[in-house]
Amino acid sequence: MDIRQLRNDEFDASTALSEYAFQYTMTPEQKEASRANFKPEQYWGIFDEEELQAKLTILPLRIYLQGRKLDMGGSPVLLPGRRIADKAM
Repeated sequence: MDIRQLRNDEFDASTALSEYAFQYTMTPEQKEASRANFKPEQYWGIFDEEELQAKLTILPLRIYLQGRKLDMGGSPVLLPGRRIADKAM
């Protein structure tokens, strides 16, 4: 298994994983709008034999602490794929 950032060409695999995890289907128009906003540097994936098994979203954030600006990241969601979810059950 490899852990790495996603690439632009992995948008479809990323979207399919989200659709599976949240049990919804995007229209072609929604996919194109989402593709335009896709920032692969915000996504990390777990790959097994080049197949995306899970992904983690890390959003760039900035906080101010006692007048100092600090960059940080936040993670709103971790999505497991079918094979990982099936093994957990």
